[in-house]
Amino acid sequence: MNSQPISDEALRKRKRGAIETADERESQLSKDRERKRKKVEEETEEQRVKWLEYQPELSSVDRKLLKNFCKKMDKLRHVLCPVCNESCPSIVLVNGKCRRCYSEKIMPNKFSAENNMDPGEVPEEL
Repeated sequence: MNSQPISDEALRKRKRGAIETADERESQLSKDRERKRKKVEEETEEQRVKWLEYQPELSSVDRKLLKNFCKKMDKLRHVLCPVCNESCPSIVLVNGKCRRCYSEKIMPNKFSAENNMDPGEVPEEL
């Protein structure tokens, strides 16, 4: 457990949240969104530039880690199982089928077009 004491303010907010109704919560969120919107509208260009300049740049170690991560992500390719249309980077095709379809002994396969379980075309963004 965390040994830090909980502040009175945190306890008060927690208790308030526990007894708050859905309508009160929605009202509070609406007020909060409006307050943030007004704050952004009132912010000047100089304040935005100052805030952006304040943001620290990535260290060389972090840049190297990010570059290596991006390279590895670029190497990942989605493989599509022709039977069940499952597509993800970790699929290994065995005799032209994913492991699940290959290991199924019952014909037709559970998620195949012959069993009317074919989900159809998958959008590219998925």
